[in-house]
Amino acid sequence: ALRPETLNNNKNNQQGLIMTRTVIGFLSMCVAVAAYAGVNSWTPVGPDGGGARSVAYHPTTPDLVFAVTDKSVYRSEDGGQSWTVALEDNSLDLGKIVVDPADSNRALVAGFGTLFRSSDAGASFSFELAPDIIGDLAIAPDGSVLYGIANTSDPIIFLSTDFGETWQEQAGTGLLAATFFSEFAIDPQDPNTIYIVYNNNGLFRSTDAGQNWTQQSAFTLIGTSQLAVDPADSTRLLLATRDTGLLSSSDSGVTWTQELTDGYVWVGHHPQAANGEAIAVSLDGAVVRRQGTGMAWETGQTLKLHSVFDGDFDPQNSDPFDSTLMIATEGGPLLTSDGGVSFSALGEGIRSATVTDIE
Repeated sequence: ALRPETLNNNKNNQQGLIMTRTVIGFLSMCVAVAAYAGVNSWTPVGPDGGGARSVAYHPTTPDLVFAVTDKSVYRSEDGGQSWTVALEDNSLDLGKIVVDPADSNRALVAGFGTLFRSSDAGASFSFELAPDIIGDLAIAPDGSVLYGIANTSDPIIFLSTDFGETWQEQAGTGLLAATFFSEFAIDPQDPNTIYIVYNNNGLFRSTDAGQNWTQQSAFTLIGTSQLAVDPADSTRLLLATRDTGLLSSSDSGVTWTQELTDGYVWVGHHPQAANGEAIAVSLDGAVVRRQGTGMAWETGQTLKLHSVFDGDFDPQNSDPFDSTLMIATEGGPLLTSDGGVSFSALGEGIRSATVTDIE
């Protein structure tokens, strides 16, 4: 049998143990509370990369370029080699970015019902309401006219002559009712002339800034991806389609000729293209380019992608064939400085990748 003093010692030891555990538990709880208090504050740790929806070069400052993801606007001062966040919000659904050629401090981003404006060359952006669910923007080369496109079941075209400070809804007489369109383009020589492409319903043109429309052609193409207007001869058009290949027109879209048979997702002209120089990207990622209208298409690099959402040519490189072009893809911004012969990925600092698992 245990003696009384032994029992007392055990009791004292147990009380001391309980006290020690209580103190440790209290300290642990304090640490846990402190840790929990910061649970709503997250620090991005990567990985860098992810899709981009739109890209735009600054018209006058070398190496200043912007990229838009679904939730963020990024700014780069080294030609896209590294990016910093200029606007970020997980509730956003962002689309096209444009920079004003007439006032290069001004930039505008469409956010499907909201607009985000910068007056400091994209260093910061402020929120403003859009006149409708504007998800796309298109600006004339001289900045005189800006279009906002609400591509709903009944599409609406808005016109602004003050870079989106005020908007005027265009009548849209002649457009198809209750029908989404797939592409919108401005005539670089006449910003009052604009085009709309409908899948399965052809191409429409307006010569009065969207008030009245005429159907140019009634093709039944599916998967039209990009319409490009020749900056030197605006009667010449190129149309990238996923199902019918790359098409060309020399009469403002009345008739079409098949240039290439593979499916294409993007086509564009350098703003200073004088002879029909162009570059295109196929559905399988093959890049092709040509030195002029009627000339053979040359093969460049084959990329690992299936979608190109936007593209912009660096105005600091005036060569329309060996051009500097950045494209926005589902894999992020890609850059070529030799007209599509080779591309490099520009994902450092962009964090829009989807993480599906962590171990």
